[in-house]
Amino acid sequence: MNIQLSDNIQLEEVVVTAQREDVGIQATGMGSLDIPVKLIEHTPSLLGETDVLRAIQFTPGVQQGVGGASALYVRGGGGDENLILLDGSPVYKVDHCF
Repeated sequence: MNIQLSDNIQLEEVVVTAQREDVGIQATGMGSLDIPVKLIEHTPSLLGETDVLRAIQFTPGVQQGVGGASALYVRGGGGDENLILLDGSPVYKVDHCF
């Protein structure tokens, strides 16, 4: 099979442009998860108090800490690699006991 290519075809100019996405805390939107209050209210609770972190543990890809550790492990990451925001502000030590 012989294929002959002609070299007299010229394509038009292609221009590629992009806009910069948000950086920092705002750039975490791709991996964010919004849990409705109704779902949190229907999770099993201890002494009648609902726990937001307990509701997160029921989502796919999230595991609780083992061996007394109370950290959350999301998709194989470390317990300190999660950003938890409360009304847009970062919350530190959310897994601290008591």
